[in-house]
Amino acid sequence: MLLHQFFGSDDYSNRTAFVFRESDDLVVMFIRDSAIVSENWVSRHSEQAAKDMAENWVLGGEAV
Repeated sequence: MLLHQFFGSDDYSNRTAFVFRESDDLVVMFIRDSAIVSENWVSRHSEQAAKDMAENWVLGGEAV
């Protein structure tokens, strides 16, 4: 189930990130130029940590 969407702007307008819930786990999907760069399963982290990872990506950070 999709929980959150994040969209880059300006120099990072080609970046998007999604936070999903899969059973008891959270998944952060990092997208650049419509291609999946990475999927990060963050089952040991909170929903806020997953949102922070997604937000960092669209602001120019690296996919973790």
